[in-house]
Formats: sequence, C-alpha cells, structure tokens
Amino acid sequence: IVDGEADFVVAVNPPSPSDKPFFDYDDMAAERKYREAPLRRFVEQIANWLDAGRQVIVADVAYPNGSDPVLVDLLREHIDLTRLAAYGGWNTAGNTIGTALAQGLASAQTRDEDARLRFLLHRLVEDWGYQHVVRQQLQEWLGTQYNTLLINADNVEAARSFIEAGLNDRIGELPGFAGKWRIAPDSIRLPWQRTFEVDFDLLRVGQM
Repeated sequence: IVDGEADFVVAVNPPSPSDKPFFDYDDMAAERKYREAPLRRFVEQIANWLDAGRQVIVADVAYPNGSDPVLVDLLREHIDLTRLAAYGGWNTAGNTIGTALAQGLASAQTRDEDARLRFLLHRLVEDWGYQHVVRQQLQEWLGTQYNTLLINADNVEAARSFIEAGLNDRIGELPGFAGKWRIAPDSIRLPWQRTFEVDFDLLRVGQM
C-alpha cells in the first residue's frame, strides 16, 4: 500500500519464482504444496482489508491464460467473493491488471449492484471456472467422444451444452454466487470455434 488513504488496495498474485511458466496440471499436488503457505497468508491479508472496509482489487497474474487455482481455492474457502471490488486472472499480466483495475474503478462508480456482481462473476467463471476447470474437461470429452481436440461442425452444439453445464457447476462452487446466479440458457459462444476462447451471459436465478 502506497497511501493509507488510497481508494483501492491492489492485491497482486505474482508469478512463481520456479521455472514453470504455466500451471502444472500433471502435478497439482506439487503446485499446491509449493504455493499454498504464502498464498494462505496473502488471502488472510485480503480478508483483513475487506473487514477493515477497504476496496480490494485482486490481480491474479501468477500464470498466463487463467487463474491460479490454489489462490482461487483459498479465496473460496476464506472470503465472500462478492465483497471483492474486482478480480482478474486471464491472458497476459498486462491484460489481467488492466481489466481488474478498470473493473474496480467501475464497481466503485456504479449504483447497479447486479451489474457489478455480474462483471465480477463473469471474470471468476471465465478465468477460473472455464480456463482452469471446464476447458480441461472439454478437451478430454472431445477426445473421448469425437477423437479430436478441435471444435467443428459435428460437435459444436454438443460442446456448447457441455460448457454450459460445466460452468453452472462452477458457479455452484463460488460462495456468495452459488444458488443465486446461473449461465443464461443457450448463451455459450465460441467466437473462433476453438476451446481457448469462450463467452456467455449470466442471469440471476429466477430471471428469464
């Protein structure tokens, strides 16, 4: 913190000093063992800032193209995610930080609480739920069902349904959002017909 009177605390989860530029899905236990202790202290500090009434922006830049799952697991365990001013964990560090800062500034200005929560949830669902969890499941499913890792005309509609179900399951694992939000039916979009990018709409439960 540079200034105790600052409008926001920007909590940055930096890259690991290890030689692994990407999260090692083949050795998740080792990744967790290596990162969990310092990240637990980090999340405890975020919780303290929130309890003190600070506006906290989380920039998760440990890995490119997706959240640090160890961090998100600890956030889910220890804080009400809806209290965050912003969260970002996608693509490059520059894109993540820029999006998170813009989101935090917008959240402080809006009077539309649903819009604030929808933006926050979209980042959590896309950056963690899709990139870390559902994308891996989708690729395994495509390989098993269609003998390919590619989206094509033969599997695109089934892939959209698979993603929608998976993302709804991930929302159910996010404290503060579970049971209150869902993926809008038939809103999954694959803009370049590949597994790397996804977009979707979010609705309050009970909305049409």
